[in-house]
Amino acid sequence: MIEAELIPTTNDTLTLQTSRSYTPVNIGEKLRAYYEGRNEDDSDRSWEYCYRYFHHANPEAIKVDRHQAALQLGLYLASWGMYRGSGFLLKYAYTAHLGVVDCLLESKFSTLWSQEFGARDKDADLAPLLLEACEDVRTAYRPFAKAQGKNVTDMLVTKVALGAMGCFPALDKYFNEGCKHSPLGIPKLNAAFIEKILRFCRDNLQAFQAEHANKYQMGCPLMKLVDAYFHQIGLELEPSKPKKTKKKQNERATTGKK
Repeated sequence: MIEAELIPTTNDTLTLQTSRSYTPVNIGEKLRAYYEGRNEDDSDRSWEYCYRYFHHANPEAIKVDRHQAALQLGLYLASWGMYRGSGFLLKYAYTAHLGVVDCLLESKFSTLWSQEFGARDKDADLAPLLLEACEDVRTAYRPFAKAQGKNVTDMLVTKVALGAMGCFPALDKYFNEGCKHSPLGIPKLNAAFIEKILRFCRDNLQAFQAEHANKYQMGCPLMKLVDAYFHQIGLELEPSKPKKTKKKQNERATTGKK
């Protein structure tokens, strides 16, 4: 977890490059907007419940209770839009997630579970391991997707990584839009984009650490805060629509669109 021991400075902003007039964005402001009005039943809490389950037990205990782990993962993914009619998961029971649980709990990925990914200068060395974990998730889901004539999308794979391991943002519609209007550019699940995310984390770590003391973000890994930050920007940049209310913020729970 992030240690909230630093205080904000005047450097906790990121200037976004967009076609519209856009003032420098305060990280704390966007995170507070994302979490504003949240209660224990909001869809965003589905991520929290899933993440808490996987991180409040040791891997061996989860292996013994792998069906419960698959249920937790499935409920989170359903709440975050991955069971809509356009996807393949809707056709299956929670047991479709058992193979994903098994692969994520392999000892080779233990570093991704135990470290605060993005908070250290050498985390770029872990990019190949993160990509391997994502590819193993894709492989575990592929037979189910193929049977429905579907592909396993980066959005699904990264939502699993965020919900279970907390080690990478979810590449969904609003996160992608927020990134596109920033110096990070179009998100891709590859080593180059992982390095951009890590550089962004290093450049703005002090601001994220300071905001982590906010009651809404207690217990969040760094990558969940990065996910929330860009998701909020994407939400507010949606064309021809007013700034979203909390009800609209939960769009990520009702859409599977990128």
